[in-house]
Amino acid sequence: MSKPKICIISFSDLTIDARVNRQTKAAIPMGSVTSLAFTKSPIRNIKSIILEQKKNILQKIFFLLSLLVHHYEEFYWSQSIIQESIRKLENCDFDIFVANDLDTLPLAIYFAGKYKSKVFFDAHEYAPLEFDNRWYWKYLHQPFREHLCRQYLKQVNVMTTVCNGIAEKYKEEYQLHPYVILNSPEYQEIKYQPISSQNNIRLIHHGNASPDRNLEKMVEIMPDLETRFELHFMLLGNPKYIQKLKILSNKIAPNRVFFHAPVQTTMICRTLSRYDLGVYLLEPLGFNYTYAMPNKLFDFIMAGLCVAIAPSLEMKKIVEDYQCGVVAKDFSPQSLAKVINALSIEEINAKKRASLEAAKVLNAEIEGQKIQKILKDLLKS
Repeated sequence: MSKPKICIISFSDLTIDARVNRQTKAAIPMGSVTSLAFTKSPIRNIKSIILEQKKNILQKIFFLLSLLVHHYEEFYWSQSIIQESIRKLENCDFDIFVANDLDTLPLAIYFAGKYKSKVFFDAHEYAPLEFDNRWYWKYLHQPFREHLCRQYLKQVNVMTTVCNGIAEKYKEEYQLHPYVILNSPEYQEIKYQPISSQNNIRLIHHGNASPDRNLEKMVEIMPDLETRFELHFMLLGNPKYIQKLKILSNKIAPNRVFFHAPVQTTMICRTLSRYDLGVYLLEPLGFNYTYAMPNKLFDFIMAGLCVAIAPSLEMKKIVEDYQCGVVAKDFSPQSLAKVINALSIEEINAKKRASLEAAKVLNAEIEGQKIQKILKDLLKS
């Protein structure tokens, strides 16, 4: 008997897309897996179909006009990436299509209808409000995303997202009941590393260097932090923005902020474990930022760090439930500095231990079991 065939679609770079890679690993025991993405999957024992990333100014103008006049279906199906995907998946009969993010969902439903397959939709975040802090996006893209949701969400067989707040929003707006799959990394046995020097306590933040995230706010905690603390960044992409952060750091906290080259995804947690506190101040500048549940929170926990965050709703629940860090009273740099300053060496070390305990529950193996059950149920139905 042949194995069930599963196609995982993601319009992303799989060399850095941790969520999709964990999803792929979970799917391997359930059948024969193929990925469709911008890059070859780093996961062994699967087939990769690679898409080209084409940039055409005339096509962009056409897409803009299509959005302006609300020709949403024409806009979607005329995109070169959709047409290329259709060509490359033609005559590929899969049992399950896993669609990552809303951009891939109509495509997955098209093929599911053609081959009488099932659709597993991982929405990740709340698609209609992805960049709702940008006026042009709200005017052009939000109505398009809302159209796709109204048109296609009702056709999915099962749906997942990253946290309860976003799941509730999909339930409220579209009467759906998504499962929650956390963005937690693979479990690693990382040794407890207590603070070695009370005069050199190291904070770390890692991730994309995105101006939308206002990383300046984390630099701005430094003037209010006691001199026993120093801040380290390990950032990806956007060299101009990283340079801007360096200039700000030298201006307001000279010799206390350090920048490091990023490491491979598989090395992130072990690299982080050399530090003491994982820090993140993310202002709630839109719906998805308000309910953010990012990879980095779980990376901090897996690495055995004391977590220090602003009161982001979903992250706060995790930190408080597992007693693995501190939460500021508001989103100001001063408030976050205050709760960090109040930590003793003994408290930081206790929270580092609590993170290592929490990591035994908050890991990709546990979340992967949820994915495998979803796939198993789809294959049975």
